[in-house]
Amino acid sequence: MNEAHFHLIINHFPIIILVVGMFILLSGFLIKSPLLKRVAYCLFILGALFTIPAFASGEAA
Repeated sequence: MNEAHFHLIINHFPIIILVVGMFILLSGFLIKSPLLKRVAYCLFILGALFTIPAFASGEAA
């Protein structure tokens, strides 16, 4: 696997994690569950951390 393949694979993770986190956050507000809200916030942080390798591998792709 070269840098272009790695970038294409890692580039979609932040988007998918963000969408999943939004659904979990919305359900946490509807159910009024602090645990679901906390999980959603952790997913947002995880998605933000996945942007670092996606950005770093973009130039090589």
